[in-house]
Amino acid sequence: MASKSLGPFPKTYRFPDLVGGPADHVVHGLIGAYEGLTKDPQAVRAITFLVALVICSRAKDPVREMAERYGIEDVGTGLKGQLHRYAEEAHPAVRAAELTIRQVHQQVDSAALFEPDVWCPWRNFDGSAFCDLALLYFSNLNAQMFEEAGLGAQAVATAAKEFAIITRSFSARWFNACARYEAPAEGSIRWYLGHCLGKIDLELNRELSDWVEPEGNPWKRKRPNHNRSLL
Repeated sequence: MASKSLGPFPKTYRFPDLVGGPADHVVHGLIGAYEGLTKDPQAVRAITFLVALVICSRAKDPVREMAERYGIEDVGTGLKGQLHRYAEEAHPAVRAAELTIRQVHQQVDSAALFEPDVWCPWRNFDGSAFCDLALLYFSNLNAQMFEEAGLGAQAVATAAKEFAIITRSFSARWFNACARYEAPAEGSIRWYLGHCLGKIDLELNRELSDWVEPEGNPWKRKRPNHNRSLL
């Protein structure tokens, strides 16, 4: 899990607003759930599927590339069928990936729907633009996690996106460093997922009633003062 982040990011709703009262018990439960996702093979498969869509869209035969490089086989039922064959359908991380795929397709304008290249929408996320796909996915994942924690209010959608914003810039940096000119291995994707979940975890910790925000940047080394008197 990540040990630091930018922030704190502004929030429209605080957890006591979402819960309707003291929220530490809910926040602690979510922190534990997110920590569990870092080691959950289904969560890794969900994010791997989305990364693979972008990476393999570069190939002349993306379907074959998905199968050979990531073991994601085409079952003739579209991306939803591929995803459910590759990962457990009922898992919140997998449901978030499915919703992300649906939203990406909905964002394609009507003219593009008639283009023969169905991989174009995924190729558009190559490079720094991957951060937009990541924001969409982690917003959906947060919504799934928040709803499972009993936060069924309409405000959840807003809160889910705001808690995902912290993953955006890091996602672009990771992709450009580890995936822009190569296909990242599962270990790299797992590390990326854990780091993003760690950033969300830190934002959740900021919701605890006893949280004290460190002043300045506690992780930055202090420069020695060479002009200080030795007396």
